[in-house]
This record gives sequence, C-alpha cells and structure tokens, in this order.
Amino acid sequence: MPSFIAKCTPSLGVVSQFWSRCTESVAWPMGLGKMMLYRRDKNGGEIAEVRNHIVADALEYDRTCNPITHLFWVDDDVLILAGSVKELLALKADIASGTYFLKEEGNPQPLIWPKDFSDGPMLPFVPDKVLPIRFCGMGLTLIRLNVYKMMAAQLGDELSKDKYGHMQFYKTDKVGSIGSNNVASIGHTEDWWFFKHAAMI
Repeated sequence: MPSFIAKCTPSLGVVSQFWSRCTESVAWPMGLGKMMLYRRDKNGGEIAEVRNHIVADALEYDRTCNPITHLFWVDDDVLILAGSVKELLALKADIASGTYFLKEEGNPQPLIWPKDFSDGPMLPFVPDKVLPIRFCGMGLTLIRLNVYKMMAAQLGDELSKDKYGHMQFYKTDKVGSIGSNNVASIGHTEDWWFFKHAAMI
C-alpha cells in the first residue's frame, strides 16, 4: 500500500494560472503518492477553520484509505520551486518550512520567529541557511501527519473543537499580549496557534 503526501491549500477560491502551473510542476519523490486537499474559505476570515477541515480530511483518509506521511501546506499566494518537497523532506524534520514573506507593499518581512512572537521576525533575513525557529508562516510548510495525531492525543482537551466541529489545530487568536521585551502584540494568526501547541508535545 503506497504512502501519500497530501498537498494542502486553504483558499479564498481564486488562484492564478502561475500558481497552478507552479504547484503542478513540483517534482514528487519516487515511491510516494500525491493527493490534493483543497478547501475554500467560503465566508472569509476563516482560514484557520479551513486548515482544521483539511487536517480532518487527511486524518480520515489516512485512517480509512491509504497512509499519509506528511501534509505539504502551500498557500494560494505562494509560488513554489519544483524541488520544494524534496528539499523539505531531505531535512528529515517533523516540521520544515520554506520562507514565507509578509506581502506588504514596501515592507516585505520574513515570517520567521527564532524566539517569542512579540520579539518580532528574523531581521535581517539570512537566505540559504537551515535555522531552528519557534514560529513561522504556514505558506510553504511540510509537517508529518504524526504531529497532528500526537497533538490530538496529548492536547485534545486544550485544543477543543472549532465552530464546525473539527479539532482546533489552528485558531486565529484575537487577544493581545505583552512579550518579554515589553512589546505589545495584538492577536495572532492561525499558524502561531499551531506552533504554540505543537511545541507542547
């Protein structure tokens, strides 16, 4: 029975031709099947809930059909290189990520946090290095399915369920906090919630 890597995309429902071409031209490792889990955020502002639904789909497929080794998250605004999957797999990490940049005109920043979220992203950005990190943007991330299984088993009560009844691996947190350097942070995106809880297992 072949194992699969699931290419996962939460989307607002419109993707470019360039994105479609890039994601379809990714070189896939021999011996691993490929499946696509694409879900649309129909209401807007629910990317966390869409991610949770995708993870639920993957866990169900893994349980009832074929084993899934990894979830390969590719956001619908990220153009990826053909060797992305192979490069991230070669790191042999439970979670490996490419660099996802904040898409803000005149202020692009790498969404990589080596320390606490309120300490800010890594600046200056250092390309072509593999670095340990605490948080990162989920736009191009490879995660072993076992990470989600362990989170569900060990943190189920703390994660609880989202409003659609899926395990809440991702949650947009709108509550602010003060970091160790007295810098205020006004809420967090769903990727921060995931990394915060993945670090507990």
